[in-house]
Amino acid sequence: MHVRHNQSCFLLAAVIVSTMSLVSVGCNTDASGVATSSSENAGPKKIPAFTFHKPKELSTAISRIRELHDAITGNDPLPAPIEYQVKEIVHGEGESGHSHYFLHEGEETDESAADDGDMTTGEKIHSVSVDPIEEQKDLIRWLPKIASAGDMPESQWAQVNEISKEMTPQLYAIIEGSAEQDERRASYLGNADSFSAHISTLEELVK
Repeated sequence: MHVRHNQSCFLLAAVIVSTMSLVSVGCNTDASGVATSSSENAGPKKIPAFTFHKPKELSTAISRIRELHDAITGNDPLPAPIEYQVKEIVHGEGESGHSHYFLHEGEETDESAADDGDMTTGEKIHSVSVDPIEEQKDLIRWLPKIASAGDMPESQWAQVNEISKEMTPQLYAIIEGSAEQDERRASYLGNADSFSAHISTLEELVK
């Protein structure tokens, strides 16, 4: 009887320890920033993307997409990238450690939402750059969600969604193919006619 009792206690303790480990690691998001656990960030740490450059209106998004397209396919130098800084607040160490990320400039945040008391072990500031082709990718990717926030008919929304589904992977491939703006621009130009036709369709939808 004592052996069974000890075995039961051991199993219960194991379950409790396992549950506590999951709670410690499982901090993924909060109201004011983005959080990632250290176990999800093996190797070089990737700073999560922020959406402060996401338009609220579909017409505004499409106008910006056309503006970027014309700039990328034109003869002038590319527009300057969007530059911003991200504050990383580190909580804990090892497998239970995780980080919260906040836009450090251009937008106020309530960092108290990520306050884990005495767990804070450090802070870092990261500089982030979004070049015109990356911004174009973001805008195209966001189009269905932006369109769904308005009163667009379902048939027109389906067109927006299809264009987004076709262009987004192409833009990702351009960005992943090179980190150099000139090389990205050359790749974009190889798809310029197709992109322009899609953008013209989008413009017709919001007239």
